[in-house]
Amino acid sequence: MFYYTETIQRQIDEIEEQLEIRIEEMASPLLSLGISAVLAATIHAESDAITDFAGPDQYVAYTGLDPSVRESGDTIRGRSKISKRGSPVLRGALYLAAFSVYRKHDYFHRIYQRHRRRGRGHTSALVVVAHRLARVVWRMLTDNRKFTRRPPKRR
Repeated sequence: MFYYTETIQRQIDEIEEQLEIRIEEMASPLLSLGISAVLAATIHAESDAITDFAGPDQYVAYTGLDPSVRESGDTIRGRSKISKRGSPVLRGALYLAAFSVYRKHDYFHRIYQRHRRRGRGHTSALVVVAHRLARVVWRMLTDNRKFTRRPPKRR
């Protein structure tokens, strides 16, 4: 049994090394966020062709991080939890990336702190950060540019 787990761990380490090499060869802009190569590779793999999404709203809806709307007949009762449609793997990768990113970048940390002050729990505030991160990732992959502290000026 011990030999089996050692073998599996070695294989996992080899795969992660290969992912790191391939993501760096790709010059992925996602690495500028400070996330791991495994998360960056997962986001790339699960994002389909990023050009298929006309805007960040469509990409966020694909991730399932958009708020769902509760409807009953003709009335809309407001927004509730996230919709969870789309790729659960991508949603999980963005959540894990948000966990890492909010500690490293003031922009995301301010978003996290704002929602914590409003009374939201840690997980709920991280989902909000993941939602914003999905919008940033869409822009980064669409324009193939790195994350900067301040967004570039609009043309």
